[in-house]
Amino acid sequence: MMDKEKNVAVSGSFITVSSIRHAFLLPPDAIVKFWFESNGMKINCSMNESGTTFLLPGNWSTMEFFAKSNRVPCPFEVEKANRIKNFWENRVFRITGNKLTGTCVLIDNRRALTAAHLSFKLNEKYTIKGTGNREFSVTSVFICKHYDIAILQSDALPKLGLSMGSLWGQGAKYFMMGYPNGVDPSNPTITKGTIKGYMDDCFHLVGTPGWKRGYSGAPFINDSGRLAGIVLGGTSGFSVNTTIQECLDSSAEQKYARILGIGAIIQRHSQGNSDSES
Repeated sequence: MMDKEKNVAVSGSFITVSSIRHAFLLPPDAIVKFWFESNGMKINCSMNESGTTFLLPGNWSTMEFFAKSNRVPCPFEVEKANRIKNFWENRVFRITGNKLTGTCVLIDNRRALTAAHLSFKLNEKYTIKGTGNREFSVTSVFICKHYDIAILQSDALPKLGLSMGSLWGQGAKYFMMGYPNGVDPSNPTITKGTIKGYMDDCFHLVGTPGWKRGYSGAPFINDSGRLAGIVLGGTSGFSVNTTIQECLDSSAEQKYARILGIGAIIQRHSQGNSDSES
């Protein structure tokens, strides 16, 4: 696509349309075609019934595939994405809790922010891994199960200021960075998205493209390059009735991402009273 090559990790004989959009920084509404060549013939990959996933032939691991889209990101958008990625990629880490692996983002005072449902215990140590094979041991210093946030700290982490911003609600553009399953674990993946509105609790935001395993705790960065929140999980709509566990039990990518704004996170942390575990 666009005379560019991308390596995308595939865990089964299929690849989602959104994975291709993510790899080439395409907008969520971009129409993607996906094919391979056999004996000089172009063969389009078939799709599942919902039209969200391309089905690959049995010998896909030995083949080369081609993609084409009707929407190509303009050079300005690509430049912006690259600029934001260059600034943030060294602040975004993979984190493995007691139950799940997700993403955390380095904020201020040698602290990292993530989602509590990855499972942590207060004052226990965990390992985070980032670009350039960097690895740090961090200690869980704050947990809030109700808000689904956790803060980890280490004196070995660089001391950085927190660049904060807002998502401003429906229609706002953002970038999400993290370590979704099935993608190169040596560098965070950056994805551009759009806020669709608030959930029915008038507290969490909903964004698209949706959540994938490994994105829990990933930072949401607004169009100005400032940290505006983190992704807590997926949701099939705007109702809060879908639980985190229901999303985690599903291996499929969720239609939307559920977002908690940075203002709510800071307000809750300032109140203290950490839970002992999550």
